[in-house]
Amino acid sequence: MSVNTREKPPSKEDVKAFLVLNDIPPAKVDKVDKVDKVDKAESEKNVPESNRDPNDPVTESALHYYPERRGGSFRSRNPLHSDTEFSRMACEKAVLTVLKNYPLIKTIERAMKAHGCELDYRRHFSCEPCRGNTTGGYDTFYNQIVVCSNGGIGKSKRLITMAHEMIHMFDVCRAKLDYGNPEHVACTEIRAANLINCSYMDSVVSGATKPFYKVENMQKECVRAKAFYSLKATYPNRDDLELLSTIDKVFDKCYSDLEPLGRRAQSVRATEFAYRERFLHGATE
Repeated sequence: MSVNTREKPPSKEDVKAFLVLNDIPPAKVDKVDKVDKVDKAESEKNVPESNRDPNDPVTESALHYYPERRGGSFRSRNPLHSDTEFSRMACEKAVLTVLKNYPLIKTIERAMKAHGCELDYRRHFSCEPCRGNTTGGYDTFYNQIVVCSNGGIGKSKRLITMAHEMIHMFDVCRAKLDYGNPEHVACTEIRAANLINCSYMDSVVSGATKPFYKVENMQKECVRAKAFYSLKATYPNRDDLELLSTIDKVFDKCYSDLEPLGRRAQSVRATEFAYRERFLHGATE
């Protein structure tokens, strides 16, 4: 399946239309920022910047959403986002359950092992409190997946979050991904969105496309939308036009790369087939 990419950078009108269709409404973002304003100031006071490795690429923007990542602290006035020992224990139990029981996760895990990167539950996953609507993330410096322990994340959302971040971890293992290179980041975000997140229905529900949009393009536009906002979160100070151009530059190649699943795994049936076919993609067990 071919993808029509732009031959020149997108216009401001393209960006405006894209943002209106795909982004969180500004009022909703403002609301989240107001709720967390006091908490952000509290965490910034506790982040020991002088003790960080000089090669650590983490940004203050990222630490706002993952306040404990570099020694900060978390405190929320929102009871729905409060952090307790019980919520962390429940998160850890849920993560272990997902790792042991879901074919989608097992497939990615075995593919990583085939490439020499064996997962250690205690080393590579961390349940921590997060802010806003964040459900998890991938810390490239420590090669560790963060699963948010607060916010009442459901089973299906946790599964999708873990699978999405494990695709990033797989890419780092397989291709020596450089998170300092926007093209590399755009590629892994395209792959994760394509393999895990974006089904045809998701593209409509998320607002990436309209219900009567060409069916053949619906899923691709959902992938573009999710990749754009993930890339924007990584490079918040870069121009939107530049980021969209970066996505377009690598889109065809990265969209076509379905490793390690061999297919888009957005249904139970698809994940089961991917697990059965794992030996075709390098898995040894």
